[in-house]
Amino acid sequence: MRGKHVHHRIKRSDGGTNDPSNLYVCSEWFHDNIWHANDNGFTGIALAASRKAHKERDESGKSLLGKKNAERMHSEKNEEGKSMLALRINEKIHKEKDERGKSLLGVANASRNWHNEIDENGKDVKSMQRAKEMNSQKWMCTITGFITNPGSLTHYQKARGINPTNRVRI
Repeated sequence: MRGKHVHHRIKRSDGGTNDPSNLYVCSEWFHDNIWHANDNGFTGIALAASRKAHKERDESGKSLLGKKNAERMHSEKNEEGKSMLALRINEKIHKEKDERGKSLLGVANASRNWHNEIDENGKDVKSMQRAKEMNSQKWMCTITGFITNPGSLTHYQKARGINPTNRVRI
């Protein structure tokens, strides 16, 4: 880990946490030039193009282009109404199972990363504790007064074009 940088995929100011699933370990160059590049860097250019392509939104704040693409990609459904594409992808990456029927890839990733303590239901104890802690926090949008947990407040604010830093913990 010497010489490595840790990047938060979702910035802490936007409700991101220090949970390993939100962290990305990379070199100093990659961190500075890809994750935190100015508008002339790769990330800035890609982000600007993405914002332009996804500018049109529905009443709930979802990208019309994103919805159109999702509908096209997931139009083929099985008899239960589930996306055949998602099922095929899931089947490929989780093909090999252990004696409990758990995905070998999922089990390997969980044990290699941060899921060291699993309860009797196969759930990660630390993740459950973190989720309980995060969901018990209440935050308020300083623009509208809307109160909810930090993750939901981020979605609420972004859907309405409100900067997610406009919040206070209550």
